[in-house]
Amino acid sequence: MNKKPIHFQLNILEILDHELLDDHKGKIIKFGSDMFKEIINSLNWKDNKVLELLAEKIFFKRDIFCMFDMEIIESIDKLIINLNPTNRITELHKMYIFYVKSLILFKNGKIIEAKKVIESLISRLNEDEIFNTYCDVNDLYLEILKELDS
Repeated sequence: MNKKPIHFQLNILEILDHELLDDHKGKIIKFGSDMFKEIINSLNWKDNKVLELLAEKIFFKRDIFCMFDMEIIESIDKLIINLNPTNRITELHKMYIFYVKSLILFKNGKIIEAKKVIESLISRLNEDEIFNTYCDVNDLYLEILKELDS
């Protein structure tokens, strides 16, 4: 799979949540997670256009990416560090990478770590953005706080 162009691999990630694949969800998630790791390992980290494309895929397929295992956290961190948004849309995508990271941590019982990541994201936003643009970020934060209280 390493020989395939990155755009092809990203397009495969695009179809992982197709309803016809529902019966194979576990295998699909494992396949997608492995493919994401291969994509990360083959990236040219100096090519911001490719990083922006990957951030866009994560944004639009965040429901799938949130199901990936903890092994991708390091790759997500590397993407967060290396992605330099060139416009408002890419900045939005980058913010949702923080959300995906926090949700993966939360789903894997790393509540304190998830809270730190989501608070880091929230600190970068203004109140209007939190309640309008990033309302699911706010919902996750409230869910994390609820979990910590119980």
